[in-house]
Amino acid sequence: MVSLTPTSLFIRRLSNFAIFLIIAVAAVCAGCSDDNQDGREGESLRRALGVQRLRNLADGREVSGQIAVIVDSMRQTRHDIYYFSAVNVLIDQLFTEGKFAMADSLASEMIHEAAQESDSVAQAIAHRIRGQMFYKLSRQQKAYDEFRQGRSLLPDSTTDLQVFSNTASIEEWIWICAHALNDTAGMNRYGAMYAESVARMMETGWRDSTAHFPVTALAFEASRSLSEGDPVTARHKLTLASGMIDKKYPANAYEHFYEVRSRLNAASGNIDEAVADIDTLIAAYSSFPWFLRIALRDKANLLAGADRNEEAVAIMSRLIMLNDSLNSEQTDRQLSDLTTLYRSELDREHRNSERLKTISLIVIIALLTVMLVISFINVRRQRRKNIILIERMRDFDKQRVACRDDKQPSTPGSVMELLDRKMLTDRHFTNPALGRKELAAMVGLTPDELGAMIKAERGQTVVGYINACRAEEARRILEAAPDTAIATIAADLGFGTPRTMQRVFHMHFGMSPTQFKELSKESRNR
Repeated sequence: MVSLTPTSLFIRRLSNFAIFLIIAVAAVCAGCSDDNQDGREGESLRRALGVQRLRNLADGREVSGQIAVIVDSMRQTRHDIYYFSAVNVLIDQLFTEGKFAMADSLASEMIHEAAQESDSVAQAIAHRIRGQMFYKLSRQQKAYDEFRQGRSLLPDSTTDLQVFSNTASIEEWIWICAHALNDTAGMNRYGAMYAESVARMMETGWRDSTAHFPVTALAFEASRSLSEGDPVTARHKLTLASGMIDKKYPANAYEHFYEVRSRLNAASGNIDEAVADIDTLIAAYSSFPWFLRIALRDKANLLAGADRNEEAVAIMSRLIMLNDSLNSEQTDRQLSDLTTLYRSELDREHRNSERLKTISLIVIIALLTVMLVISFINVRRQRRKNIILIERMRDFDKQRVACRDDKQPSTPGSVMELLDRKMLTDRHFTNPALGRKELAAMVGLTPDELGAMIKAERGQTVVGYINACRAEEARRILEAAPDTAIATIAADLGFGTPRTMQRVFHMHFGMSPTQFKELSKESRNR
């Protein structure tokens, strides 16, 4: 009985697992060869393990150069399984170091070499690596195509452990891309293929000690049942999967279970439970922004569908800021790649003719121009997103006023609602010295009770709540009277100083008051 630990527990999503699995299978095969072959494969294995060791111990250092030296030494006299495993590690390290162009070029070279050797598994691995790079660079459709091309190189039915591990990894990535692109048909098709592969392997006696594979297979089957309008079967599948989950592993080991259960709970009207599952994923994805933004998108859509508009706007604002951060980081890395290329071209120009120098400079200038255009487009896209956010805030203000007018004065509300009304109508927040004691006295609570209530209801401190009220009022003033000076608003609303207002406003709305005024005017003129 073989025990397998999936690397979905780590962000490389089965990459390192596949590498070690290939090395392990090859090591077993090496024992059946003659002495000379044993010696050559033993040396290849030693080098491949050396490459993996460098990658594991990198800890932020640029070790791709050292790995490349070992890979080059394996290129001519190599055992293909070990060689392609080492190239896989080198590509992953280049991507980690932000050397996207080099990583993509090496992946293309690996595809070509594997095709020459008629090694379909190595070709599929290379396509998977390129797909992962495209996904992390926010090019989901390109990643989707790359993964499907890799899957087409592998057999539809196998009980070979090496082939299965790569097939399952690619099918899971295809499902992830289909989910990101809202392609339900793709999710159903490749989810079913994944479940069939896992069932076939388990029939041979193979077991997964972490239960990642069977839990994921059941989650994919539940997703299909849910899309076909059969929530009863979907819940049955998820109940079976829930019994297999081992709590000692992190939530992203069973991420698709939480995704599908959230959708099922939402469809059943259990919004709080659905949100709780998405929050589990958001916490698990805190270090993985390319997965985090899909979870944030799903949560915003869920809250909007449940008419929890204020929460939806807050999540959408967070998503916009995350996308802006990722776009900025991607542009910086691409510019870094171009800078490296530019320096390389300068060194070469010293040895080339004036004609070649001119051509090289034109190429660099053209590339830099493209990057400037991309940056300009990203800025315009971000402005459009912020305008949409402002329009949603404006609609929410209208809804809140309508609800407040329709509500009977005698209807009692919660203590938190009472505090909100007092802050809105009496504008206590304009007092710069407003604090816990004053707020507590308004609603008949002790300061500690008030702090606990605000923390439980809004997830804020008392100071954070007061500043949120001030920021919201500042936004309304800027909407109604955009020519009002920032310093005047800061003084009138109790911020103390314009700098404090700038900081608080940016924290709540992701932009400065000045930017808000400009975008607000622009949105009214659309």
